[in-house]
Amino acid sequence: MKADRFESAEEGFCAIAKILIPNREPVLNLARTHVFEMVREYLERPETLPWLLILDDADDTGLFLGESEALKDIKFRLMDYLPSVNKGQIMITTRDSRIAGLEGGQIVLAPNLLKVMPMNIDDGYALFQKCMPTALTVSKDKCRDFLDMLGGLPLAIVQATSYMREEHISVDEPIGLYKDTECHKELFQNFARSVDKEQKSVLVTWEISYERIAGSSYQPGHPESKSQTAVLLDLLGFLDAQDSPLRKTLSEAEFAFKDETGPTPVDGLEHLFEGQQNPSRLLEGVYNTWFKPNGMFRTAIGRLCTYSLITERECWVHPVVHSWIYRRLSLDERCKYITWLVDELLKHIVMEELDSEERWDTVIPANINALIFGKFSPIRHARFLATLALSNRVLEYMTAHHISTSSLGELVYRIGQMEVSMGRAEVGISYLEIAIKAMKNFVHPTVISERRLHLAKIRSRLVSEVEATDEARLCVGDIPSPEATLWLAQCLRTEGHKIEALELFENIIQAFPIAVPADFSRNKEILAANIGAAYTLADLGDLQGDSRARDIIDHSIQPFIGLLPYGHLLKTIVYPKILICRAEVAADPDDQASALSILIEHDE
Repeated sequence: MKADRFESAEEGFCAIAKILIPNREPVLNLARTHVFEMVREYLERPETLPWLLILDDADDTGLFLGESEALKDIKFRLMDYLPSVNKGQIMITTRDSRIAGLEGGQIVLAPNLLKVMPMNIDDGYALFQKCMPTALTVSKDKCRDFLDMLGGLPLAIVQATSYMREEHISVDEPIGLYKDTECHKELFQNFARSVDKEQKSVLVTWEISYERIAGSSYQPGHPESKSQTAVLLDLLGFLDAQDSPLRKTLSEAEFAFKDETGPTPVDGLEHLFEGQQNPSRLLEGVYNTWFKPNGMFRTAIGRLCTYSLITERECWVHPVVHSWIYRRLSLDERCKYITWLVDELLKHIVMEELDSEERWDTVIPANINALIFGKFSPIRHARFLATLALSNRVLEYMTAHHISTSSLGELVYRIGQMEVSMGRAEVGISYLEIAIKAMKNFVHPTVISERRLHLAKIRSRLVSEVEATDEARLCVGDIPSPEATLWLAQCLRTEGHKIEALELFENIIQAFPIAVPADFSRNKEILAANIGAAYTLADLGDLQGDSRARDIIDHSIQPFIGLLPYGHLLKTIVYPKILICRAEVAADPDDQASALSILIEHDE
């Protein structure tokens, strides 16, 4: 019998009475609770045969305890009418795990609580075969991705296989539909007719739970009427939800290169990266920003656990639920939640090279990728959010309603930088291009010019030296700045145009003279110009050039780098090359021996 509301329970008890007590005498004007008493008494009789009573969808604790406003007049508590004898058994199915704790566990003793968990691959495959007898030839390995995408949820497996059966399609097609978020409605809208007599869609089960947690004041189409718990569930639809527990334990670096064969830029460094950041941490940050720290965050998360809408307090969501959450929201809600989460993620992904005090990309060789170990943990969440936020529908809505995309562009830009830092230049370039486009109407033109220059420098890594130089000349024409000029000089030196490169390096040094080497920390392009000039003078190989190179290294470069700690990128990557250059331009054997001893001391 159904036990989701009083009318369902009454109908169920009447049906039981009609079957078990067919000769009962009709009595007029009885209280509505009479049929409940009649069935309970019959099932408790010594002569009654053993029985099993199943209360299905028993999600309303008020129905059990008589706390519902609609039941106060008849003083009805369902728990008062549950028979209690050894010969009978009662099974209660519910989304609300609190049923086990009602009235001190009188309804369901804690040891008798059985939590239905997602199916493992073997059980899921067995259910798949049962629902798809015509597909018995499909191997378990081929079916694995199909079962993984459904998170092992039995009802989801039944629903998706029903769709396959009715549409006469193979197991590969639902996987394609699932990967396209907007197609999930098509995948799950057909009813599992052969299994579920009431023809419930798997999405209907989540909708029932959603209405429970949204609160009695919730009205569909009026998001402001939702409870804070429902808002937290909404937000989870915009964060990553891995379909496999194993993938959640992978670090961001391991995940990025999991499908690649051969050596990768992070080989041997995997232990330095943290595992994927769980959604709970990001969710709590948003909650404290928009609902103010009120100590209720864990309580709200507990309600989501109670209704099995999340698998654990870390807030990982079943994949099917994850898709459903996002699709049920209006465009206005989607944009609001995207804005909230973008602001939160920007607090977690802080790229050091964006800070003028730490950005040394003008000095560090272009082929060196600075891995920012501590900033990778939320990158999968950021990537997933960016995918949703950059959809045509969302961007068109933001444009039509004059919603700024500058913060979104900033987040996408940082994602691109991280991809580049992992050696994934092509992927990073695509993110950077999208980011600049999203920011161009909302950010100062000078900043956009700097970002375009940065993009051009990264893009140049994938082309020939001649093409890189041509790109640099275009940037100097479009973005006349010390950094653009410096990059052109570096490209010219690499290509072999040493005299032209030296002239540009010298122009920068003369235009922005540095009296105190410590000032290089605020004038990084000038330091890079000094280093470039010293290298180029050494390349020329004449006595005058060697003398000028010694002067630059001894009086400008070494005093500054010598002040830096040993863990600094300049001291680790650039300084050894400068010391080698100093030995090459030595004035005499004694000077060279002194330069080499400094190099050996640094190496030690």
